[in-house]
Amino acid sequence: MDSLIRLNMMDRQYRGSTTAAEWGLPVVIELGGHRNFLSITSALEAASCLLDDWPFDGSEAMEHALEVCFAACKGRAQPEKARDAFLQAVSEAKLYVRPHFGGH
Repeated sequence: MDSLIRLNMMDRQYRGSTTAAEWGLPVVIELGGHRNFLSITSALEAASCLLDDWPFDGSEAMEHALEVCFAACKGRAQPEKARDAFLQAVSEAKLYVRPHFGGH
């Protein structure tokens, strides 16, 4: 399936999501320039970031992360699995992840 069509279908699924599917530890990434950090705390926020703020479309890891995030929002996947998939997409995009200090 063409990546653009697939992303449009995923976007429609995201807009109909039923739960945020929060995860335990935020993922803080730098997007769009120096010191522009975004804290992602749930599968719903991750899906929004992937659809609206991602630096490029259609990568394999991005599409997989969207699928897992949508599944988590629908209660068909664990939120932590969505977090792991999101981190894989972040790694593939070579985005900076701010280290977590203290706490959990």
